[in-house]
Amino acid sequence: MKVGVAGPVAIDPLVGFFRGQVLPNVYSFPLLSNYVLKLIELGHAVTVFCGSDEIESTQWIQGDGILLCITPRRHKRMALDFYRTERRFIAEAMRESDCDLIHAHWTYEFAAAAMQSQKPTLITAHDAPLNILPYYLGDRGSLHWIMRIMLGIKVMHCANYLTAVSPYVAQHIERFFRPRKKIMVVPNGVDPSIARCARKEDMAPPVICSVMTGWGKLKNAQPALKAFALVRQQFPTAKYRIFGTGYEVGGAACTWATTQGLSEGVEFCGKVLFAALMEEIAGSSVFLHPALEESFGMSIAEAMALGVPVVAGERCGAVPYVLNDGQAGLLVDVQSPDAIARALLQLLNDGAKRGELSKAGREFVLSNFTLDKMAEGYLEAYQKILDDQW
Repeated sequence: MKVGVAGPVAIDPLVGFFRGQVLPNVYSFPLLSNYVLKLIELGHAVTVFCGSDEIESTQWIQGDGILLCITPRRHKRMALDFYRTERRFIAEAMRESDCDLIHAHWTYEFAAAAMQSQKPTLITAHDAPLNILPYYLGDRGSLHWIMRIMLGIKVMHCANYLTAVSPYVAQHIERFFRPRKKIMVVPNGVDPSIARCARKEDMAPPVICSVMTGWGKLKNAQPALKAFALVRQQFPTAKYRIFGTGYEVGGAACTWATTQGLSEGVEFCGKVLFAALMEEIAGSSVFLHPALEESFGMSIAEAMALGVPVVAGERCGAVPYVLNDGQAGLLVDVQSPDAIARALLQLLNDGAKRGELSKAGREFVLSNFTLDKMAEGYLEAYQKILDDQW
């Protein structure tokens, strides 16, 4: 099958297919590149559609078994005209391609362009837009999110074929956007190879780890930092390592924690390469995920695959789904520093409980959320579209 994968595809993991060719930097997310690699492994011909603000015209780059189409992308203010320029370039490229089907990820510019292209199109929804919008209102960039979500609403209402990454996202779309056909749920998939990162047992001092992108209301880092200060009262040598943009030394999170007297024992690590991040998570005693809303929660699933017990939000979107309703991790009120601290201390003081959740989490992820299962679900969806059997 000739499949077009459209969205923020990270191309660094794909460079080996291009034999030293120079590739521009693109707008990217790691999940999609892993899926592209899986499709190639299964013998499918893949065209990747992604965007870059370093080019002014569309570039087609042929690799070994993969075709890369990079379209121009403005540096800022794209959403103010609903990505009109970006959609035009992407749709034109899709029409020129020989893809049997386009699979667009997220319900925004790539999805809208795929619909314009008139190619058979599957759109995967990765978020619940009306639930995340309140966290951005009043912040810098809130207009961007409003315009982006308006585009997403039109896409979800008009799309012929939709999948969602969790039942939570599917229910949100069905409730608010009245899609034309039933939504198929295909969960995100973890690459099982990350499990090769050896988890260290009985770490001293204990290490708590979080992965977050952006310092704001949605990621909810403030209660987590307050909770860690409470944990330090019992474990004074404990460390809290936070990874992601906005959590570097001197960044917004670091500045806030320092002014609040909450930086003791906290290591602000910022953004690191994926392989290094997996090693860091594997070297943790507990993985803490304080976000208030998740459409799936890839970092949670990755921690589970690594055998690291997880503490996360009990009413935070798809988090209970990923944690098997609390059977594969501890679900707490993440707006309460006391509740977070109690859960962390429970695990740090109880090696048997850590071992129980480590085993349960790993087994649940490897049974339900792998790249193989993700590919199986999407390939089934592709065939239904091409056979008109949705």
